[in-house]
Amino acid sequence: MDVITDALAGLRDIVAAEIPLATTRRRIAANAVALIPDADAVTITVLAGHDGPETVAWTDARCLDIDKQQYTADRGPCLDAAGSPRPRG
Repeated sequence: MDVITDALAGLRDIVAAEIPLATTRRRIAANAVALIPDADAVTITVLAGHDGPETVAWTDARCLDIDKQQYTADRGPCLDAAGSPRPRG
C-alpha cells in the first residue's frame, strides 16, 4: 500500500472504532501530515463558541505558539481554514 492508502485506512479504522475524541484528533493530525505534500506538522483548530479558537491536536508542539499568535492577532491560516464566522465582542 502507498502512503495515501495507508492513511485512508487509518481514518477508516478511527471511524469504525469507539476511540476517544482526543485520540481521534491526534490520529487525524498524524494522517494529515502523511497525506499533505511537504507538510512538516499539522494542528487542528476548533472554534469553541465563546471560548474562541483552541488547538485540540498537533503533531509538533512547536506549532502551538504559532497557533496562539494567530488567535491573538485574530488572523492567520489556521483561522482561515476553520472557515466559519467567529463571534466578535
